[in-house]
Amino acid sequence: GDSSVVVAVIDDGFDLDHPDLAAQFDTDNDRYFFTTSSATTSTTDSGVSSAATHGTNVAGCVGAIGNNSLGVTGTAQQVTILPIRFDGGIASEVAAFEYAIARGVDIINASFGGAAFSQAEKEAVDQLEAAGILLVVAAGNYDVSNDAVTDYPSGFENPNILSVTASDQDDAL
Repeated sequence: GDSSVVVAVIDDGFDLDHPDLAAQFDTDNDRYFFTTSSATTSTTDSGVSSAATHGTNVAGCVGAIGNNSLGVTGTAQQVTILPIRFDGGIASEVAAFEYAIARGVDIINASFGGAAFSQAEKEAVDQLEAAGILLVVAAGNYDVSNDAVTDYPSGFENPNILSVTASDQDDAL
């Protein structure tokens, strides 16, 4: 990892004081929480929570500091992590993608998805591709192949998408 590489983690929230992550988070600027509950996207400093969340777990997999006798070790311990909280809706996802583009991130981790196609989501992924941003996405949590049941955004065929899934010790989904 390299601290000049910025990885946006778009998720449900983050523990900004986590001892394995606090030094990795880019929190010099406003912290953003994108919602779909109103006609306009809401951005508030309170959007990044102090609670342990899925976002904290994902950020730890990306860049938790190692060799400190705490928690886990991330795969890229020196990267800068931009925590972006969203409410899970397509409109807030698109707003989070637009914000990440504006911030000039290199990579986005999006550990979410769903079976419904959205043209707005597709256009947002196209914008990420045009900006040269790698989008690392979950391939779904349904124990089925994406060839059988498409999950989005992992199901889009953009070359900037890296779909990730989990397998067990027998290499089964």
